[in-house]
Amino acid sequence: PPPPHLFNLFRRPPFSPQLTTLFPDTPLVRSLTTETVGEGPAFYHTSDREMKRIGSSNSRLERQLECERAKDCEPPIQRTAATRTYLQSTLTWFAHHVGSGGYSINMLFADGSVRTFTDLNGDLYLNPGFPIPRDLTEEDYLRIGYRSGEVELPRAEVFSGVFLAPSTLKGVFED
Repeated sequence: PPPPHLFNLFRRPPFSPQLTTLFPDTPLVRSLTTETVGEGPAFYHTSDREMKRIGSSNSRLERQLECERAKDCEPPIQRTAATRTYLQSTLTWFAHHVGSGGYSINMLFADGSVRTFTDLNGDLYLNPGFPIPRDLTEEDYLRIGYRSGEVELPRAEVFSGVFLAPSTLKGVFED
């Protein structure tokens, strides 16, 4: 059966279309599927205890461009608009494959490879690096989605920044 906190997730309007039964032994009749695009860049607002999307709080991107070029961005939390950084929200990606390591997601990469990433904390989301505290209330976690700051999409394997440009990509490309 799904983790207990997911019953609320399934009973509220979903992020994605609901198509098939994910847990046939539970009273759930529908399940979330995943989307191919996310909700866009976001940061964790520490005082409001919620995720905020880019554009929601006087978004400035100068610092983001600088840190992505240097490959050294600070965690995406509430700071001044000029020093705030962002990561892509992956809350529309649902880890629904069940295996010996827990729930996971299979991700298709541009090179044609498929890689598996595992949900490490049981929230069924994959955190790219949002510093979510472990001492929040259940209500806070239901509003945020992520249940910890544990990085489940490592920076070295998945680009979760804002600017997909040659200066921010790893590897050697043709001129």
